[in-house]
Amino acid sequence: MFALLSFLIFFLATSLQLTLIPRWAILGSMPNLLLVLIILWSTLFGFKRSFWLAILFGFLLDTFSGKYFGLFTLSLLIIAFLVDLLNEYIFGRNYLVTSLVSVTIFNIILTALFNWLGTKSFIPNYKLIIIFIVSLIFHLLLIILLLPLTERLKEKIEIYEKRAKLPF
Repeated sequence: MFALLSFLIFFLATSLQLTLIPRWAILGSMPNLLLVLIILWSTLFGFKRSFWLAILFGFLLDTFSGKYFGLFTLSLLIIAFLVDLLNEYIFGRNYLVTSLVSVTIFNIILTALFNWLGTKSFIPNYKLIIIFIVSLIFHLLLIILLLPLTERLKEKIEIYEKRAKLPF
């Protein structure tokens, strides 16, 4: 049940990311719904359960986005792993702090990568800083809105798995 439900949620998020969300761009920045879901999935369910979702849907996002191929897949995998490490060793099970720190790190890394790929230097300019701030606000708001829903979903899945006595 977990795999099917995760696949459907991520498929819907990918569809939204590729069709509707680009219309919500503000100052060249738009929310990345897959990033937020990977962060939440890694925070709540761990790296093992979010690894294949990051690969599959990162690949789909790379294929249809027209940006540098592999950038989204790699960044989603790194973030999924980083979130699991932060959750396990630094923040314990403080999901909100882990998610907020992860989004901030992702935005810093992605801003630096786009700056480096575009200008071959790490000198930030004012446009990238504005895009970074707007993107950070988008992602933080999405995490604050979606975290209670995913926590509730986790509870429902755990109840179902206990009833079904699934080994994973």
